[in-house]
Amino acid sequence: MLVLASVMAESQVIQEKTYAGYAAITQLELEGYKYFVTDAVNNKCLLYNTDHSLWKTIDVPVPENNFIAEIAYVSQHLFNENDNIEMLVIYAEYISSGEIPYYEYTTSVKGETGGNLMSVDGGGYALIQDVGDEDAKLLVYVYDLSTFSFPISTEVFDIPGSPLLSPENIAMSNDAGNPFPNPAGSYVNIPYVLDERDATGYLIISDISGKEIRQYKVGKDFHNIRILTSGLGNGIFFYRIQSEHNTSKVKKIILN
Repeated sequence: MLVLASVMAESQVIQEKTYAGYAAITQLELEGYKYFVTDAVNNKCLLYNTDHSLWKTIDVPVPENNFIAEIAYVSQHLFNENDNIEMLVIYAEYISSGEIPYYEYTTSVKGETGGNLMSVDGGGYALIQDVGDEDAKLLVYVYDLSTFSFPISTEVFDIPGSPLLSPENIAMSNDAGNPFPNPAGSYVNIPYVLDERDATGYLIISDISGKEIRQYKVGKDFHNIRILTSGLGNGIFFYRIQSEHNTSKVKKIILN
């Protein structure tokens, strides 16, 4: 019993910090590991040292009538070769005109001084993948939600760098993209990427209280799943991609 108690004490999980907002970890090419937090209320990206002390605050310019939907790939040499911080930002604008309201997305790469390195209208989901020999490609998935067929296209960009955390955070992680249309009516499409170690996983939908109400099996053969929303009712719902080795961050669907 004493030995067991000693082992349990040594392996105890200890909470270090609570961040307001979505926090993630990046490895900067010159500064090492940092936490970064998306402050969508004040349009900022907050970077913290591994001891959770504030290292840098970056103002993120936001186009008129838009808000920050996601910040990802915070880096230094991923999108250009200078030493400034750069990041991929996905903006969203709520379009209420027409019969069915929807979100219009824009994907941009921003520098810490406010410069715009690239921008893709309609880009609602982005993924960086290594293609060997220290080369990487940026894939931006473009949604046209203004038409009933919701066509999807993919813009491919060559980038000068490669994510330092690629094996852990990209190739070997689940990722859930932004839903479309959102708000949704009779159905909603959800892009996803499955952890490369898992052949299958599950899309799990929860209500606003956190109760799991639906579960759908997903696999590597596809990167998008269409969900019929009948029986869910109106309101806010959350979803994530879960498999044996990983769970994605949680995203939100609005049904009306």
